[in-house]
Amino acid sequence: MVQHIKINVHEIRSEPVDFLRGMMNLLDLDEYPMHKVHHLEFEAPKRVDRGLSYSSCAIESRREKAIIVEHYADLICTHMPNVTGLLATNVYETDGYSDFILAMTAHYSDKLRLYGTITSLSRHLLSFTSQLSELHLRFDSGSLANPTSFEVGTLRKIVLTSVPPNYRWYRIFNNNSSNSSFRFSNLESLQIIYEDNGGDPDDFGAFAEQLDQRSRIETNAVKPGGNSNREPRLEFPKLVKLDISFCTGTCIEFMDGVFSSALKVVDIHCTVKAAIDMAHIRLPKSIRKVSLILYMNGTTLAPREHAEMIGNASIRVANGFLGQFGESTKTSLSLSDSIPIADMSLVRWTALDSLTLCTPITDTTLWQILARAPKLTSLVLYGLKTQTMPPNVRPSPATPASASESEPESETSGSIDCQQGLAVDLHIHLERIMIYCDYIDYSEEKDMSMLQKILLGIRSIKFINGVIMSDSKKQELVDTHLTKYPHLANVEIHGY
Repeated sequence: MVQHIKINVHEIRSEPVDFLRGMMNLLDLDEYPMHKVHHLEFEAPKRVDRGLSYSSCAIESRREKAIIVEHYADLICTHMPNVTGLLATNVYETDGYSDFILAMTAHYSDKLRLYGTITSLSRHLLSFTSQLSELHLRFDSGSLANPTSFEVGTLRKIVLTSVPPNYRWYRIFNNNSSNSSFRFSNLESLQIIYEDNGGDPDDFGAFAEQLDQRSRIETNAVKPGGNSNREPRLEFPKLVKLDISFCTGTCIEFMDGVFSSALKVVDIHCTVKAAIDMAHIRLPKSIRKVSLILYMNGTTLAPREHAEMIGNASIRVANGFLGQFGESTKTSLSLSDSIPIADMSLVRWTALDSLTLCTPITDTTLWQILARAPKLTSLVLYGLKTQTMPPNVRPSPATPASASESEPESETSGSIDCQQGLAVDLHIHLERIMIYCDYIDYSEEKDMSMLQKILLGIRSIKFINGVIMSDSKKQELVDTHLTKYPHLANVEIHGY
């Protein structure tokens, strides 16, 4: 029996009434029973330029067209009486299909548990019953005024997309608490995807200096809240998962947020500037998994000296945000290709589990990172270059940016015998390494040397991918060193 029907409106080139007629013929409601359909979804990945799109229909008056739309909506609802999920977050109001979506919503509103729409349509909607537990809402530009106020009491999952930067998204919900607080009593999952419309900074130098100074002052320790604008305090007593993506603003509404020990997963994808404010958010220590992805707005890469300042600010932000969690929390960090690692003395990732670097690094930096992130189990690199080093160099920090930021070398830091290309006595736990390289300057000799350093220097390694080398060469390397390094028998080596 069919339980889920998905219709891609973008692929339909006919006018709304013609489309509805065709859809009804396709469904053939009289021939196939549809009473077990529980989920209807309408999708249009790109805006379709139809205006209100009723012009080519033979029917003359809009009133008559509305009657036909209502008729087809009623027909579907009669044959599909058990629909509890209706998603139409990608159907634009100007596509002409909005009347149909509104008619469908009116029919099902008393039984919907899952509903998704856009803000420009939501202001026309009727109120929902207490059965609504999952809401998907896409914000469309220019139509943020007076959307429907949804009740938060029964909602267990909220997904908001294309949210304008700094928009106070909670205002679309009814607040049954006091004026000073806003309680999402039963919410278990909250996902907010902001509209990523940021451009390049007007002055990279001034911007980089501002980030550098703010990161020094504000991320040395996580402060207890930072909301000075008298926003209502948001309370999430049952929230399990928090996902914030493409945040370029301040997210000030979370700074005095109250989270309970129920919160287990936090995913943050934001600019470095926004992440400095994120350091003020008070999160419970009992979180199981935290992921932080940092990036820069715009498409232009900053000049090197400014990029290094931005990179240093990013490291401080990561230290402050991820450093607030205990060893039982799995932490993940990803830095975009516009964020280099410049000053290794700032890196304090002693509990980090997973790291992705989109800016190429040298093998020298690789060993230094492993020494300062001893519990790292997974590493993804977009570029790894061989760098000649003098023998017996310790992976010690570079000269710190300021004396106050320096720290004693970690006890986990071992030594590197660079004549042999091996890491000696590094107490690390790295199991997986993925390398995506620019192979313009590729040579098999360099790749063989790099692979040998990783395989023999990291005895915990179990999987490596990204090597351009024949299978026979890989096997030769393993056979040559297997007796002295028995862990090689269990390493998967994949390449191109």
